[in-house]
Amino acid sequence: MISPFAPPALNDGSTPEVWSRLYGASRSLALAELAKTRRGPVVVLTAEVAGVYRCLEEVRFFAPTLRCLTLPDWETLPYDRFSPYQ
Repeated sequence: MISPFAPPALNDGSTPEVWSRLYGASRSLALAELAKTRRGPVVVLTAEVAGVYRCLEEVRFFAPTLRCLTLPDWETLPYDRFSPYQ
């Protein structure tokens, strides 16, 4: 089992990295600890917009010095005939 206090080392990228049995804020703690040890960026994808902001706040709590950025949700589908909200 993965400890949120000691995230696993990343593989060489040839196989997907899967973490399981991390619940609640332990996911964000593991991400924060991982980001502290990585030299490059760590990309996190969430299924919903609320998950982005929850993860962002939790990571900022565990690692306030980390630089965190979000990409805005366009809230439109590719075939919609209207522009996204500005």
